[in-house]
Amino acid sequence: MAKVNLADVAARIHYDMVTDNRNGYSQGNRWGGQTGQTKTLTINGKKYTYKLGDYDCASSVITAWRIALQGTPYEGKLNGATYTGDMLNAFVNSGLFTSSSSPAKRGDLYLTPKTSYRLGHVAMCQDGGSDGVFGYDSLSEFVRNEKGGATGGKVGDQDGGEAIFRKYYNFNGGWVTVLHYNHKADYEIDTSINQKPGSPINNYGVKYRVHSQSFGWLPSVRDGQIAGTTGQAKRMEALKITPPDGIELSVTAHIQKIGDKTYNGIKKGANSGTGSSNNDPIIGTVGESKRLEAITIKCTQNPKNLKLRYQGHMQGIGWGKICKEGELCGTRGEARRLEAIKIWFE
Repeated sequence: MAKVNLADVAARIHYDMVTDNRNGYSQGNRWGGQTGQTKTLTINGKKYTYKLGDYDCASSVITAWRIALQGTPYEGKLNGATYTGDMLNAFVNSGLFTSSSSPAKRGDLYLTPKTSYRLGHVAMCQDGGSDGVFGYDSLSEFVRNEKGGATGGKVGDQDGGEAIFRKYYNFNGGWVTVLHYNHKADYEIDTSINQKPGSPINNYGVKYRVHSQSFGWLPSVRDGQIAGTTGQAKRMEALKITPPDGIELSVTAHIQKIGDKTYNGIKKGANSGTGSSNNDPIIGTVGESKRLEAITIKCTQNPKNLKLRYQGHMQGIGWGKICKEGELCGTRGEARRLEAIKIWFE
C-alpha cells in the first residue's frame, strides 16, 4: 500500500496547466474551455482531466485543487473559492488547509488576497526537494496576458509569459499568507501490482524508493530489492536513497532535457525518506514528466569499506550489468528511460 499525496497531484496538474501553451491568461473568461478541448493526466494510476484555455492566477490553482480532490470525500469542498479575495476563507473552511506565514511545501499556495486597496495574487509552490525553506521554492502561476494586462488578448499563451514556472519571489514586498494543505484528503492505494520488489540480498540497511510515471512515489525498498516497475513501460522520474549509518553518497543523475545533475552529501538523517533536508535530496524531478536516463553513485564516506553495487532496468534493454561504485547505470544520448533500480552493499 502507498498513500496518494494530493498536494503532489494538485502541483502536477497546475504545473501542466502552466507549461502547456494552449493555456493562457485572462480575467474575463477565466475557467478554461474556450478551445473546446480537454487534457487528461494519469497520476498514480488515476485520470485527471481539465479544460484547455484561459485562466487567471486564482482560477488556475482553484481548478487544480478541485480536480485533485475529485473522487474523495472532500470533493466540492472548494467550490466556494472564486478569486483571491475569497480564497483564504474558502480554503480554510474546507477543513483541508491552514493559514500561516511559514514556508510552503509542494502544493501549498502563496496568497495575497485582493482587497479594495490591495492587488491580489496567488501562486502554487512546486518545490522539488527543499520544502520549508523560503527562497528555495519554485512557483507556478498565471500572471498576465500577451498585452501585459488582465483582459482581452487571444486564447492560449501567446508569448511564453502568460503562465510561468519560476523561482520563489516576494509578491509586492511579501505574500500575506501561505495556505498549507493538511493531507486529510490523502488516501491509500495498492501498489503491489505495480512494484514487485522481491527479497533483499542482505541486511546492510540501504533504503531507496522511486517516483514512477503514473504511480508517483512507490513504497520504500532495501538492500537489492527492485524499486520501480518492469514490463509496464513506466519511466523512473526521481529517486531517494538513504544509505546505512556512516556512509555518505554522491549521486549524478542524467535527466531528460537537463543532462547531468550531481547531488552531494546524501546520508542518513532524522528526515531521511522525506526529501525535505539537504542530506536527503530528491534525485531527479517530480511533476515535470522527465525521465531519469542514467545514475552514477559514489561513496564519499565509507568507513567500513563496504562494496557498493547497483543495477538498472532500461527501456528496450531490460536489466543491465551490475555496476560497481562510480560506473554508469543506464544510458546517455539514447532517449532511453530507466524503469527500475536495485542498490545494495556487499
